[in-house]
Amino acid sequence: LNRGIANRFHQDGAHGIYSFNWHADRSTRRELLTQIGSPQTLRCQDKIYAATHRIVVKEGAWRGAFRGDRILGDVPVPLKQTLTADGPTANIDIADDVQSDSAERIELRVRLDQWVDGDVVNLLWDGQKIDDPKIQYDIETDQYANPFAANVSDVGTAVWITSELSSSQSRIGRHRVKVVLEKRNPKVACDIILTDVEVVISYPHGPG
Repeated sequence: LNRGIANRFHQDGAHGIYSFNWHADRSTRRELLTQIGSPQTLRCQDKIYAATHRIVVKEGAWRGAFRGDRILGDVPVPLKQTLTADGPTANIDIADDVQSDSAERIELRVRLDQWVDGDVVNLLWDGQKIDDPKIQYDIETDQYANPFAANVSDVGTAVWITSELSSSQSRIGRHRVKVVLEKRNPKVACDIILTDVEVVISYPHGPG
């Protein structure tokens, strides 16, 4: 994610990156510090380009503290069924030349909290509906800080919906991801929350 953010700044004309509060040393974040300073060192490095995430604190001592922070962020946002089959749109700004650099894999992934079997959610990339995306439970997040260090369930409270993108679909510039709730399981009353929208770009590494 940090590589993606830095590469976007370079694409916009930045001459360098100021890493505030990283507290890095020779053994901490060294790899990132040697890469994010220029487009040349970032080239052909794996990256994540993500929609801007807002911090929304509604309870506790810090409630409302970040109200003015990233007010134009795309996520998180609840999904609602609409008569026009519309939904929230997130912006993804890609700064990699995936065609020239021969990216190995480009994957769109969208995370939905409170998704359950029976929900139907459609993804549109630059206005084109994505057919047959993959759905998998976000077990890793659910098991965060699990003292037993083992999965205790095959399902979770959230899912990742993913689809591979072609290099021609992933050119440098802004892309739009629309997420449309077509059908909600009638047995569930709470909203589905769109929490993350990301494009993951991977490159071949190693000899050859």
